[in-house]
Amino acid sequence: MSLGGDSVDLGSLEFFESRQTIGRLFSRATIPTATGKFPAGRLVGYPDLDLCVMNPPFTSSRQPNLLFGNIPAADRPGIQKRLRNMVRDRHVRASITAGMAAVFTALADTAIKPGGRLSLVLPRAVLTGIAWQETRKLLAEKYRLEYLVCSHAPKQWNFSENTNLSEVLLVARKLREGESTFGRVTTCVNLWQQPRSAVEALSLARCVAGHVPDLETQETALEANVGGRKLGEVVSIPWEDLKSCHAWELPCAFAQSDLTRALFHLQRGTLYLPGEGVCGELPLCPLGRFADLGPDPRDIADGFAKSGGRTSYPALLDHDASVITTMQCQSNRYLTPLSAALKGRKLRKHTALWPKAGRVQIVQRVRLNTKRLLAVRLPQKALANIWWPTVLKCDPVRMEKAEKALVLWLNSTFAFLLLLGCREETEGAWVQFKKPTLGRLPVLDILGLDVEDLSALAAAYDRLALSEFDYLPAVAIDPTRVEVDTAIAAVLGIPSPVTLRELLGREPILSQTISTLIPAGTPQTVAPKRRRARRNTGR
Repeated sequence: MSLGGDSVDLGSLEFFESRQTIGRLFSRATIPTATGKFPAGRLVGYPDLDLCVMNPPFTSSRQPNLLFGNIPAADRPGIQKRLRNMVRDRHVRASITAGMAAVFTALADTAIKPGGRLSLVLPRAVLTGIAWQETRKLLAEKYRLEYLVCSHAPKQWNFSENTNLSEVLLVARKLREGESTFGRVTTCVNLWQQPRSAVEALSLARCVAGHVPDLETQETALEANVGGRKLGEVVSIPWEDLKSCHAWELPCAFAQSDLTRALFHLQRGTLYLPGEGVCGELPLCPLGRFADLGPDPRDIADGFAKSGGRTSYPALLDHDASVITTMQCQSNRYLTPLSAALKGRKLRKHTALWPKAGRVQIVQRVRLNTKRLLAVRLPQKALANIWWPTVLKCDPVRMEKAEKALVLWLNSTFAFLLLLGCREETEGAWVQFKKPTLGRLPVLDILGLDVEDLSALAAAYDRLALSEFDYLPAVAIDPTRVEVDTAIAAVLGIPSPVTLRELLGREPILSQTISTLIPAGTPQTVAPKRRRARRNTGR
């Protein structure tokens, strides 16, 4: 399909305008003539599809804007403008911010007949991303998500061979008119290792096609074993429950189903420990109920510049794990308000940004295997670039204790588990926590605690504020995190989450290895050596 050029063509996205094209699809007209050219002037359409298997391009409109990035720079503005107009005028169920994959998904929907299926390899952000919300709504309204496949294999977070981004495979069946999805489930396959051949892939498909244990009501998972090799674990979740969630990350948040089940219960305010079942309750509420998150990095960059000296605007910039090792830390830079807008940007008034500065700073972007803390507290209010300044909506008399209790909670194993359950994963351990998602994050109801319990948590913070944390992958043995968990468990009257720490320490996204999941000595097949294929260079 033609892309760009004088006519500003959109490639196969032209099918939003018409389902006919010059003889190239599903037709013998795709055979070129003796001159090497395709027959001209013959319009052919494509039929309603029973199955669409797609690995659409992932290029996005985020800075730098890479939509249609393979065309000449001079042609890009025109084609991007035409795409925006088409999405708007045709009411396409996709956000361009999410990238081309979202638009192609909406295009595929127009071609799938009722009862037909979509099979999509998409960025893992489709499960949690704010920009992907319209795509999730489209699938929730018109489809039943049958399979959700996610790879937890280190350095194999992807399925595509030309990207390192984390990906998922969705298989969804389009509903017939009046069809109900009540009682139907989504099968969630969490791969520890990827199939190495078509035979293994087919064996895996057969393995997961039968009965799969339910995430909520059963305390087990289906082990996907192929040829003596454990490829992963499989659970199911009612589609009605999953599609009603803001995000679909839950059933594939972790490689280990025990940890996923613990997250499921924790999100609902109950503590589940493998082997013990539900053994306690936690008073949780959305963070946004009592806290406001500050401006995002782009706003800060549009309103301030880094200062070489001391100003009235302290900031916590970047996240150096060799420096940020304790819950209590210091701001590390000062900012100065901009007097004029940056090139191509609008000036943000510092008077609108600075009131959103906070003493509590919650991590915004983080590489999980190289950092130590998820939240810190500063002695004075500050802005940040990869942290969310957080301001509590609290009685000033209780403010200091409430801030300390919140930071203590956010560095506990309970909060770590909940945060991982809402991460927007870009590439394995490289994750983000978006503002709307954090606003819905279940956290300890700090303002609902009585004075005695709040004081006890604040005292625990004071005792541990300058104690150094180990790196996040050492969660199972980090003595400071153990003390944090013990203090919170004592106040809430629940068991300390020893088992959850051990499970988290084995997760590939933290350990960066599959050997933590598969004990040494477990029989494994050896992958055959592959012949190096020659490329036909045409020379």
